[in-house]
Amino acid sequence: DSFRYALVGSGKPAEAQVDVDVGVLFTIQGAVVDAPIPHARVRATIGGRSYATTANADGEYRLDLIGIGQEMVVLDARGGADRPVVNFLSVLGQFDRLRAEAGDDVLDRTENHQVQVTHVSTAEAFLLQSVVGGGAITSDAALEAARDNMDMVALLQMAAAIKLVVDDGFSLPAGADDTLEMISNPALFQQFVADAEASSPGAMNAAAVATMADPAGAPVARAADYVGEFTLVYELGAPGSVRVGVGQGELLELAADGTGRYLTFVPNADPSLTWTFEGNQVVAVF
Repeated sequence: DSFRYALVGSGKPAEAQVDVDVGVLFTIQGAVVDAPIPHARVRATIGGRSYATTANADGEYRLDLIGIGQEMVVLDARGGADRPVVNFLSVLGQFDRLRAEAGDDVLDRTENHQVQVTHVSTAEAFLLQSVVGGGAITSDAALEAARDNMDMVALLQMAAAIKLVVDDGFSLPAGADDTLEMISNPALFQQFVADAEASSPGAMNAAAVATMADPAGAPVARAADYVGEFTLVYELGAPGSVRVGVGQGELLELAADGTGRYLTFVPNADPSLTWTFEGNQVVAVF
């Protein structure tokens, strides 16, 4: 939008035009979790502007912001007085896409899981920036490209380390004041991993398994997410044996109408099935 104004004084009158970018009011609703981080301070940064709020006792927040076009939205969350080690991040993406996903101008985790500011989103945000050389992600295209090149093993390991600090009371390595500082410094991060394994063997692996199984940190699944073909391949050989490279597998096909097929390496007379989506999981009947 724009408007014109005129200045009239003792001299010659002057006139000029002012262009105005009109933003859109938008609401993000989510939570700061692995376990809930009560009263976390949540901030959204978009186009150089910041909007902040405080989460409730369950880590849940609702944050209003004003966005324009393709501006990128990034969330950060800091723990309260009882969780000073918490420093979380989450990269949401371009405002115009987020608004389209929300539909009703309130974006929640059923529409975009990145509104959950977690140990996983923090590890992801750091690794995304690492992929682009430490700079900011400036577009959805750059975001997707960085995700395609992200080290998923490192993601899970970093999320597990954060979980041990925040949920299980493991101490940060000397030189790190919070979780983001720990994973951002390779030497400090490797020191934490070594200390954790020395003091509690298997703790990192257990935290990684718990991270993968935690519904609070996982995207909300929908039936449509499972429509398609899925292949399970078995490796029959072992390194050093004459059967290396020999495999067999099974094919699962799920159609949008609730039908499908299950094909195994041993021919089955009737591969047809029906399926439903119940309690966040697929239930197939053969």
